[in-house]
Amino acid sequence: MIQRELLGEQYFCLVAMKAVSQQFAWEVAERVYFCFDLMLMLRAMLDECPDIAQDRADATAVGQALS
Repeated sequence: MIQRELLGEQYFCLVAMKAVSQQFAWEVAERVYFCFDLMLMLRAMLDECPDIAQDRADATAVGQALS
């Protein structure tokens, strides 16, 4: 996991890789399966550690501070 600090806040970055079939670009079902798999993974991570997520107000404030 990669750690970064931005405007005094700690952020973590997770890089994940998944092999996809050669038909990924053409088959809608393959893309749907990938998105569903990604959603389940993200939901499981948030269920295990809900404090890694920010609420929308905090994220908007950080975005405005960057611009």
